[in-house]
Amino acid sequence: MNHLLYVLLTNALAASCLIFAIIFITLPLPPNAGLKSYRISLRILFVAYVASAFIAVVDKVLVNVLSMILLSMCSLLILLFSMALINLLHPERITRKFILLHLLPLAFLNLVYWIGAIKFGNPILESLSQVKHNLTHPQILIRIAAWLMCVTQLIYFGRSFQKEAILYTSRLDECFSENMKLHLPWVRICYDGALLLGGYALVISLVNSPLALMTFFSVLGVFFISFGVCYIQYPRTYVQIEQVFHPLTSKISQAPKQRHTWGKLKKQVLDQKYYLTPGVSIEEMAQFLKIGRTTLSGFINKEEGVNFNAWVGSLRIEEAMRIFRENPQLSIAQVSEMVGYSEPSNFSRQFKTITGVSPSEWYRQRQ
Repeated sequence: MNHLLYVLLTNALAASCLIFAIIFITLPLPPNAGLKSYRISLRILFVAYVASAFIAVVDKVLVNVLSMILLSMCSLLILLFSMALINLLHPERITRKFILLHLLPLAFLNLVYWIGAIKFGNPILESLSQVKHNLTHPQILIRIAAWLMCVTQLIYFGRSFQKEAILYTSRLDECFSENMKLHLPWVRICYDGALLLGGYALVISLVNSPLALMTFFSVLGVFFISFGVCYIQYPRTYVQIEQVFHPLTSKISQAPKQRHTWGKLKKQVLDQKYYLTPGVSIEEMAQFLKIGRTTLSGFINKEEGVNFNAWVGSLRIEEAMRIFRENPQLSIAQVSEMVGYSEPSNFSRQFKTITGVSPSEWYRQRQ
């Protein structure tokens, strides 16, 4: 019964992987030059899903301590999923050179291992004690090196993703007055899931347990389907965040000094209260002021000492406090809408960030 269930699980995983691999390679995309890196990511995922389907079919050799196939699968998935997700946050980071550079060690280890298998064989290990007693065996040494490489990849890409997530958040703050819905939380969830699966795969590679492997394939199948569904939705989000990937600079020296002064531009924004426009972005404000968004970003960073999101937020909260004082009968939801927030929760979060207390607490203190 367990064997039958095991076969069904691996076949279901293989079928799911192949279906999504076909979707990735045939997905129609709008003719947007900015989606070039996303197209590359879809090809990366196509390879990852096809490779996973193949390994799921020939999975019998995986029930083996430090299985070279399982370790190769683990390494490949860490590499490809990390690159695909980092690519969404920082498209210019993942280049063909970057991909090849990180795939070469895996390809080299596999080449050496399988050539060596012709002479030394492919040892079947049932426990770690057998590994200890055969540490001088060339094939086992390579398998240990592969395991350590996977650990290194988990650490390296985990840190890389964290840095790119921080950079992406910073870019959002440079471009949007409200960006909570644009943080791509599913990317973080998928990446954490991929890291956990990678870590779990490394753990079960040290034991000879069909049950652990069965659990791995079950969770992997759910992850692949969830990940695929989320990933193919990205082009819809890209339309909203495209300007995030247009380089901004904080160097005011690049602004045309003879045409604009921050005093006049800021007065225009304050007089017209353009900062209260719901969902206003730096692109829209720059068009309103008839200047380049790089120029506007440079002014805000240098003259105000903050990014676009923080500057607009501070102006909105100042306006909200004035409204609270003059119209105490208004609710938080009404005031948040009046100062340009689409959701009261975003208003409350920004209010507390700036004042240190929630809107309701601030109002009670004023009373």
